[in-house]
Order: sequence, then structure tokens, then C-alpha cells
Amino acid sequence: MVQEPTKPLKRLSQEIGLSYGTCRTIVKKNLDMHPYKMQSYQALLAADRPRRLAYCCLLV
Repeated sequence: MVQEPTKPLKRLSQEIGLSYGTCRTIVKKNLDMHPYKMQSYQALLAADRPRRLAYCCLLV
């Protein structure tokens, strides 16, 4: 995990023969790492701010 931190925990658990839960516990407690899945979102532009603010005010 330290050598290849982007490797998914499911693949790591299959390669070393431990359960997913055990691998997750080791990564969190022993290595002090927190597994997460990268997510990409649409970029926010400065021009979007007024429209978003107006929409939020409409909801409130």
C-alpha cells in the first residue's frame, strides 16, 4: 500500500489473500491512511457564482 497507494483495496485484498475488511482495518489503523474513491466533478467558473447564489436563495 505504501509503494502503490492508488491500488484499490479490493484488488489488494485479493492479491494478498486477506478479506477486504481486514485490509481496510490495516490501512486505517496501522498505516494511518484513509481509503477513498476519487470522484471528478464539473469545474465551477466565476460566471456560475451569481446563478448558483440565486438558485440557493430560491431554495431557502
